[in-house]
Amino acid sequence: MSKMELVTAPTDRVVSAADLRTHCRIDDTSEDTLLNQVSDAAQDEAEAYTWRKFLKQTWYQYFNGFADPLFLRYPPLHSDGIEAITYTDTDGDTQTLAVTVYETGEVDGVPVVRRKYDQVWPATRGHQDVVRVEYACGWNTPDDVPERIKQAIRIYTSWYFRNRGGEPHPDAFYQLLDPYRVMKFQRTGAA
Repeated sequence: MSKMELVTAPTDRVVSAADLRTHCRIDDTSEDTLLNQVSDAAQDEAEAYTWRKFLKQTWYQYFNGFADPLFLRYPPLHSDGIEAITYTDTDGDTQTLAVTVYETGEVDGVPVVRRKYDQVWPATRGHQDVVRVEYACGWNTPDDVPERIKQAIRIYTSWYFRNRGGEPHPDAFYQLLDPYRVMKFQRTGAA
């Protein structure tokens, strides 16, 4: 698994407190703090289960060298895409890879960075984490997140709000998320 580092966290929630109040049939805002806490846990669980990030955020992902392709950990790749690819050359200097060398694509729902036609990856120092890809992933706004994902978060939040004893949440949570799940795999480029 590649080393990952969060650069910029999302600034919003997939499901708002107002939306959760409506779903849970709550008339006032006195429970918003608890609803948001449980909703955050639901979103974390949903992202872990699907292997996705739902709202726009920026990550560094490190690789031990260049490979074709480099599999990026978190779909969907945001429209901002790759911010920069840097690497340590054989002399130990940090270089920025020219955008003319690479392009983005997708393999089995997983975003990838690959060489453009007739391009060559530069040589890197033989060491761990010598290539760093900075990329944005997730959907732009909560409105862009698929409704099934939002409904799963509502169900999880409602269940734990009503059953504070910690009973397991309903299977509907996972059933709603299944179409968005990216299966775990070992193909991680040169990681």
